[in-house]
Amino acid sequence: MSRQGSLALLLALTGCASAPASSTVGITVEVEGVAPADGSSAGDRALADAQKRAVEKALGVSIAASTKVEAAIAVRRRIWADARGRVESWTVLGDRVEGGMRLLRIRAIVRRLADSEEIPPPVPTAVRIEAAGPVRTGLRRGLAARGFTVVEQGGDFVVRAIVDAEVLRDGRTAPFVSGRGRVSVSVVETATGGVVLEQAREAAELDGDAMTASSRAVESAGELCGREAADGLSKILWNR
Repeated sequence: MSRQGSLALLLALTGCASAPASSTVGITVEVEGVAPADGSSAGDRALADAQKRAVEKALGVSIAASTKVEAAIAVRRRIWADARGRVESWTVLGDRVEGGMRLLRIRAIVRRLADSEEIPPPVPTAVRIEAAGPVRTGLRRGLAARGFTVVEQGGDFVVRAIVDAEVLRDGRTAPFVSGRGRVSVSVVETATGGVVLEQAREAAELDGDAMTASSRAVESAGELCGREAADGLSKILWNR
């Protein structure tokens, strides 16, 4: 057997050996993470799921985490807290979309944390909405769909909205009228008072009543804004 072949065999046998509970030796595994391909943060959520699966496979544990915002920005803390494991490094082996799902395959090196190592604080995900009526309903639905917690007081972030609505009457759609809504939001981080994200979306709805059409359009635009704001916040927090 060649020297390279002997080295490869030695590394393979070393990787398959069981590490003691206090060991800091890295364990190499290959896994595939999965997340719905429904937003710009899908890649981050798939990566987070892959990291979770890597620790589960390497350390033989089960970690509670979702593929929503928790997995995208807080999964590392859940890994550390639930399994006392850490993904030291990873390499992307494949990335594809199939059946509406983002599939990300990685090779990861996982290390078991020593008893003396501290677990990081929780990632902030509580959001307070400073808006009322249909836009508030839409924003709440969009943020919640991505896993953010909407609170009535306090909050790690504050979402402020400006609404512009109009009714368009067109004989071709009679007896229905078209409501158009535009929602512009700014997301402020409570701790710093700084604007971390700005977003704007439009939507249109048809209804026999002008007020109802307008309200539904604003609500729909608010939901779109909420989803995209959540995706944007996920990326910001993931990179911190």
